[in-house]
Amino acid sequence: MGDPVTALLVGTTALSAGMQIKQGNVAKARAKEVADQRDIETKRQVVELKQKAEERKARNRSIMAAYGSDSQSRSGLALMAENERRDVDNQRAARLTGNSQRRAFLLQGREAQLSAYGNAASTISGTARSLIK
Repeated sequence: MGDPVTALLVGTTALSAGMQIKQGNVAKARAKEVADQRDIETKRQVVELKQKAEERKARNRSIMAAYGSDSQSRSGLALMAENERRDVDNQRAARLTGNSQRRAFLLQGREAQLSAYGNAASTISGTARSLIK
C-alpha cells in the first residue's frame, strides 16, 4: 500500500464513491422537495374545491328561499344533493391524485439514491478487485 499509484487509486476511488453517494442524497432531497410542493398544491386544490362547494350551497339555499317550497323544491333538493355528492367526489379525487403523485416522487428519489449507492459500491469493489490482482 506504500506505492504512490495505489494510494492515488484508493484516494480517487474514495472521492468518486463519496461523490456518488452525495449525488444520491441530493436526488432524494430534491424528490422530497418536489413531493412537498405537490402536497401543498393538493391542499390548495382541495381548499379551492371546498370553497366552490360552499359558494354553490349558499347560492342554492338562497334560490330555494326565494322560491319557497313549491313543486320544484324536491327536484331542487335532489339537485343540491347531487351537487354535494359530486363536490365530495371531486375533493376525494384531488386528494388521491395528489397523494399518488407525492408517493411517486418520493419513490423516484429513493430509487435514485439506491442507484447512486449501488454505483459507489461498484466503484469500490472494482478498485478492490484491481488491487487484489
